[in-house]
Amino acid sequence: MSDWQVDLRNLHGQKKVERVKEVVSQVGPVDTLNIVFDRVDPVFTDEVVDILEENGFAWQPKGSEEGYYIQARRLH
Repeated sequence: MSDWQVDLRNLHGQKKVERVKEVVSQVGPVDTLNIVFDRVDPVFTDEVVDILEENGFAWQPKGSEEGYYIQARRLH
């Protein structure tokens, strides 16, 4: 089991989407993926959720002192 983290706070535009797709393809069935955002962005969040769901992930939005993130695990 591995914990993956994708920090999108320093990426912009399409580079964010590309980074999420790249990491999602590497995450195994017992791994946890945390995707960290610089702020809540409903449009971009929807894009990330679509990528996760298309690749068989269950996900939950989370908040912390450091900001907003999504925690995800592959369903199969």
